[in-house]
Amino acid sequence: MGKDRVAGNVLSGNQDVAAWLENSHTSEEGRGVSMRLFGYFYNWLQEEGNPALRGLEPIELVKRQKELNREHANDEIMLPERKLILYEALRFVESRPDWRTSYKRKIYSTIRSFFTYYLGGDGLPTPSNGEEGKLKGKPRVRKNLTIESLRDIIYKSNTMYRAVWGAMLSSGMGIGEIVKWSDGGIDDLKKAMANPVRVDSVELVEVYLGARKLNLEMEFYTYVSGSALEALKAWVQHRDELALRPNAPRPFPDAIFIGNTYNPLNRKAAQFYWVNKLKQLGLWESTGRRSSRTNMNIHQVRDVFKTRAHKASAYSDADLPMSDYFLGHKSEKYDYDHMHSDRGFRVEQYLLFMPWLDVKRIEIEGRSLEVEEYKKKVDDLTAQVATLTAQSTTLLANVNTEKRRGFKALATILELYEEGEITREQRDRYLKFEMKE
Repeated sequence: MGKDRVAGNVLSGNQDVAAWLENSHTSEEGRGVSMRLFGYFYNWLQEEGNPALRGLEPIELVKRQKELNREHANDEIMLPERKLILYEALRFVESRPDWRTSYKRKIYSTIRSFFTYYLGGDGLPTPSNGEEGKLKGKPRVRKNLTIESLRDIIYKSNTMYRAVWGAMLSSGMGIGEIVKWSDGGIDDLKKAMANPVRVDSVELVEVYLGARKLNLEMEFYTYVSGSALEALKAWVQHRDELALRPNAPRPFPDAIFIGNTYNPLNRKAAQFYWVNKLKQLGLWESTGRRSSRTNMNIHQVRDVFKTRAHKASAYSDADLPMSDYFLGHKSEKYDYDHMHSDRGFRVEQYLLFMPWLDVKRIEIEGRSLEVEEYKKKVDDLTAQVATLTAQSTTLLANVNTEKRRGFKALATILELYEEGEITREQRDRYLKFEMKE
């Protein structure tokens, strides 16, 4: 794996790879990831791949696939010879048993993307069902992040990260979008906070996400609200105080989120803080050798957003497909329907989701649950008291019956003695027996 991690460098400066990346990704980060993943495969191919492909430049691999397509164009079935490069790609990911299935698929799709860019539909053939099995790896991590544990993480974090995690839950942004938003600068945020979207007493700060992917023309917006917005305002105030410190750098960084060393927020720093906070709170559960592979990763905040949005749609008129829009995903419903571009409709829908995306709501839900549990306990105790009352009433009735029967027996004995039917000794003996009973 160590060899793989530097493999992307072998493609630095390759113009053909650069052209593919430039036309496939909107962000520098995305281009860097694809460069690295494709580099893993290319480096392996040069050292362990089919001898017929070793030493070929990336564009020469494309030409080789084009030749294979032409040579086997009239074949009735897809012959293994035409799948030469496909088989090498599958053999590469199969040789990494410690990789997760999702990671193997990501690398494989990156490899295919390169060939598709140059050959279109005649790129790498689609693997058959049997070949798909080679993409299987370690099982996915079991996701354990809940709204309750996220609330604890938010409340126990410092001022900056309280605002970061809160904004992620409130808006649906991932850490990548948060970093991009932060890099956009503090001035834009202050303008948005000075002129928020107001609906009655509710304030929303609108966040423009842009087109998250080149193949999506749709532009996305989302919002920060409630306690997340309060935390964001507290952070901005603290940030302004940091800028006034004598040891603060000049000029002061423009990013929204600035760390203790005055460096702008980045994904690595956020991940480091997140993992340490999980460990402090006793929530850490490592699931592999890689320190970042945990059952509660940052990306799961978006899972919590989606789950809470689903609940909102169940209890209100919130339109669930709009939650995909706020996450920056293209929804089938809003492919032809462009209601999402109506700001009034967006805000109306977000307000329906909003109560379920606020950690303070969880406290209210928790208290409501406690009240319900208390009421249930009271109802159970009331039922128990009613049962005991009924039992005691029955028991008392039985005792009274026995008493009446006993009194009647005593009266009969005395009456028989008075009438001379029994002697004194018999009377005393009978009375003693009845009293004993």
